[in-house]
Amino acid sequence: MVDGTLILAEATCESPAAPEPDAAQPPAKDEEPAAGPEAEPAADVRPQGAHAEADLAETGGSSATPYIAAGAAALVLAGGGALVLARRRSG
Repeated sequence: MVDGTLILAEATCESPAAPEPDAAQPPAKDEEPAAGPEAEPAADVRPQGAHAEADLAETGGSSATPYIAAGAAALVLAGGGALVLARRRSG
C-alpha cells in the first residue's frame, strides 16, 4: 500500500494570444520588402569550416576493399548454389 498526497496543477482551456508581427517574418504579397542590409546581396562571402589543410578522417576504402567485396559476392553465389542443389535433391 502506498500513502501519499497527489496535487494537480491548475489547467485552463484558454487559447494563446496571437503572436505579434515582427521583422523576422516575410512581408505579405502586397507589401514591399524593407530596404536594409538583408535586401542587398552579400559582397564578401567566404566558406566557413575547416581549411583544406586540416587533418580530416579518411572516408575512402583501402586497397583491400575490392578483394573483400569479391569474396562476399563469391560467398553469396556459393550459398545460392547450395540452396538450389538442396531444393533439387529434396523436391
